[in-house]
Amino acid sequence: MIYTSVTGNYDKPRTDVKCFTEYDRFKDQRLNAKIYKCLPHLFMPKEKWWLWIDGNLTLVKDSFMEFLEFTTSEDVVVFENPYRGTVGEEMEEIVRLGLDKKEIVEAQTYNKKAKLPACFLIFRKNTAEVIRSNEQWWAEICAGSVRDQISFPKCYRDAKYLPRVNPFNNKYFTRHGHSIPRG
Repeated sequence: MIYTSVTGNYDKPRTDVKCFTEYDRFKDQRLNAKIYKCLPHLFMPKEKWWLWIDGNLTLVKDSFMEFLEFTTSEDVVVFENPYRGTVGEEMEEIVRLGLDKKEIVEAQTYNKKAKLPACFLIFRKNTAEVIRSNEQWWAEICAGSVRDQISFPKCYRDAKYLPRVNPFNNKYFTRHGHSIPRG
């Protein structure tokens, strides 16, 4: 199941993929969207796999089928982050930009040298191990930084990382700016 979540007017609701919009239990709109991103097994328990795409991502259908064929042998697949290579580099950038406090991101990081994922597109199979990792990821985000790429490597240690791609235009997807700038 290909899905996304749009809350707080961050992006426009989608009709081309499953789009969750109704969660509003958290004051922080990012958490209202991330609960779907992190815990697809709660909202779509019967699906064999889930493919999260950020609300500002559009899949290139023909090439995407090639991507899907490649991923079916793996339980978790993400692209390498196109901007920074390691969790440590991302931590420094988050603190520099004032997106979170240094002590919060440091407490959440298990390995500063771990590869940094691009969490705008995540393929996961519906397995018991992946569900445990999903739950761990959500717990990390709720207890620490909402910046999910920091805690992803800690929770999904066996994830397959695909090579970096141009994050705005490549053979798998196109990406446009959010309705509201990131923060």
